[in-house]
Amino acid sequence: MENIHKNIFHLEPSRGLLDDPNGLVQFNGKYYVFHQWNRFGLDHSYKEWGLFTSSDLLHWHHEGSAILPDSMLDKDGIYSGSATVANDQLHVFFTGNSKQNGQRKSYQRQAVSN
Repeated sequence: MENIHKNIFHLEPSRGLLDDPNGLVQFNGKYYVFHQWNRFGLDHSYKEWGLFTSSDLLHWHHEGSAILPDSMLDKDGIYSGSATVANDQLHVFFTGNSKQNGQRKSYQRQAVSN
């Protein structure tokens, strides 16, 4: 069944909570918009980065998960960051959050395309 309430002019994943856009960049002929995303619910209990891509800035495709909270330095969420292109590679920078002994610690993280 088609979602009749889906936005036409705003980026919207098929499910979950879309939060802060991050890492708006052009790379290899495509435009990228990363975003904080809780694909499991409509609250802030989980944060990963999702990704939209476009070749014309008008038609967008949601690619799904781009960066997951899968290490000890980001196990409690992937938060704000940015992206840039250098040496023909896409470099994505983000904030990893990890709770240790009841205290939240933030770590600057980097992912590089290969």
